[in-house]
Amino acid sequence: MCVSRAHHVPGKLEDVQCADTRVTRIHVRDASSRDPEVNSVGEVAAKIKIMPAGVETDLDALKVRLEAVIPEGVRLHGFSEEPIAFGLKAVIAVVVVGDIEGGTDKVEEAFAAVDEVESVSVIELGRL
Repeated sequence: MCVSRAHHVPGKLEDVQCADTRVTRIHVRDASSRDPEVNSVGEVAAKIKIMPAGVETDLDALKVRLEAVIPEGVRLHGFSEEPIAFGLKAVIAVVVVGDIEGGTDKVEEAFAAVDEVESVSVIELGRL
């Protein structure tokens, strides 16, 4: 997580100290600006771990069902599999959502409602 070392001043460059000790200069935008480019919502890539009901769950069929429930306005970037233990694998979905509060909530709820899904959790977020 990055921590700002300067006071927030809209429209100014701000020093940000990151966990890996690099200092990065970022441009802080004023949310109240009337400039449409400034007010446009950014995007966030979310890595979501979907745990299947068991080892016998067909992961390819599960991916098809997960893709079918992607909410409007969300882009699926892809799926991968992550070995957990004793032959159990998690499905990792990468989706792109708007950078707004609760941006992944609809996706998590949709994935959780799919048959043979035991649990859903966001494991990583990153701004695009």
